[in-house]
Amino acid sequence: MRTALTVNGKKTELPAIHAIGRSDYGDKADFFFLDDESNPLSLKWRLGRSGTDRDTLQVVKIAYRCSGRGISPWDAWSARSAETGRADVYDIYFSFNSDEIREDRSRRSKKLAICCARHPD
Repeated sequence: MRTALTVNGKKTELPAIHAIGRSDYGDKADFFFLDDESNPLSLKWRLGRSGTDRDTLQVVKIAYRCSGRGISPWDAWSARSAETGRADVYDIYFSFNSDEIREDRSRRSKKLAICCARHPD
């Protein structure tokens, strides 16, 4: 089974193990775990009774930094947009009920603007 989420700004499908069961109290339990022995992570779970969810969790985004040298995400984005004419960006966030980019993401939006200026087509 595979589960979709965003990893380092890119939509990704990860392998998952699905487990279903019941608690001692009769609650239904539904779990999805990342199928990676070195990274045991619960991706999604829900507990409920008679079809009503009591508690839920769903991971929608994972961000991590790798050590070592490599191409920056912005250079990769720029290369993809030059090659294909498009590139997807998933981690620009706006203030609640507003068109303003959140301050903690303003640096990222400036880099995005530079990439767009380099590739106006």
